[in-house]
Amino acid sequence: MPKFFFEGVDSRGRRVQGAEDAKDQTALLVALQAKGIFVTRWKEGAERTRRLLGERRRGLNFSLRREFILELGHLIRSGVPVDRSLRILADSTRSAALRQAVLDIRDAVRSGLSLSEAVARRAPECGELVVNMIRVGEVGGVLDEVLEKLGAFMTRSEETRKFILTSSLYPALLLFMGVASVAAILGFVIPKFAVIFDELGPKVPWATAWLIGVSEAFRRFWWLGGLLIALGVWGVWAFARNPKNRALLDRQLLKAPVVGPLVSGVELGRLARTLGTLLVSGVPLLKSLAIVQGVVRNSVLRQALTVIYQKVQQGKPLSALMREADVFPARVVHMAAIGEETGHLGEMLLSVADDLDREVQTRTRAALALLEPVIIVFMGVLIGGMVISMLLAVMGLQEVSF
Repeated sequence: MPKFFFEGVDSRGRRVQGAEDAKDQTALLVALQAKGIFVTRWKEGAERTRRLLGERRRGLNFSLRREFILELGHLIRSGVPVDRSLRILADSTRSAALRQAVLDIRDAVRSGLSLSEAVARRAPECGELVVNMIRVGEVGGVLDEVLEKLGAFMTRSEETRKFILTSSLYPALLLFMGVASVAAILGFVIPKFAVIFDELGPKVPWATAWLIGVSEAFRRFWWLGGLLIALGVWGVWAFARNPKNRALLDRQLLKAPVVGPLVSGVELGRLARTLGTLLVSGVPLLKSLAIVQGVVRNSVLRQALTVIYQKVQQGKPLSALMREADVFPARVVHMAAIGEETGHLGEMLLSVADDLDREVQTRTRAALALLEPVIIVFMGVLIGGMVISMLLAVMGLQEVSF
């Protein structure tokens, strides 16, 4: 009997991992559901449980999953059968990883499995969100509509991610060039002037002497600075591995003056868009909440979702639980309440996600518009101070008698 390694959510909303012997995938799901575990990912014949997540990271990235959903949805809406759609997609893609994944899914479909079952066999690569939405589309006979909604969701998420990355590129490049210029001055320019001053023997100003000392220390111990930075990064990473420490860091991150609202907006926007897309596609609320817990990265929000998941099982309304959690903005809570009252919770959450994405873009532009002149002024003062210090010593050379 084969062994399956799995990930899921138990009846209390906690993420669980484990191994189970089962005849096949269906028997595995039935056995775990009897134990109150909703399975999100599984792998047959893996060597270790933790490889489940490792394979997910080494599988299809978000862009390739988006390409798969968009192309497959377009072909199915055009009336092309699933088997032929997969064949066309495998032939047209330039990615070897996506081609192999599509061919594996096509072989599974041709062996008699449904598309959702075939995709579920590669759940670590495709993602639980994709698997569950395809399953809902097949059950409801609206696979083309579900794929269209999923494609729109992934496109919007990709646009938000690219906006933040491209907006941050110029300030990051500006900072890098400034640091590289300072390093070049300290490592190559100032030492040459220091040799001249030593040979001529004038008494250099204290600012120049201090700068020469800094340059000498930089040339000798530059590796120590890199080592300290590496140790600092490792220390933060090791500190954050503890769940309690990670919760503390995430909580402080949400309270940070400028970064906090941005992080909160990105996380809440991803949460609202994912949950809204699932609900609009027909996924039950409990199952949607279980899936969304794997989407949120901030541990404070994830813990709040865990508590909400547990209490929704008891019949309590989502909006009231969001208000009690005290981590959701009042606007999000009110929109969720309106959605529950009107029976359009999914649509309301998608509307909230659009508003949050626009707010994140506005805040990002404002923050970067402030950051760019700060970097320019700071690096200008720093480099200008070095130049002035050296000019003071050069001007002192005129007093040397030959």
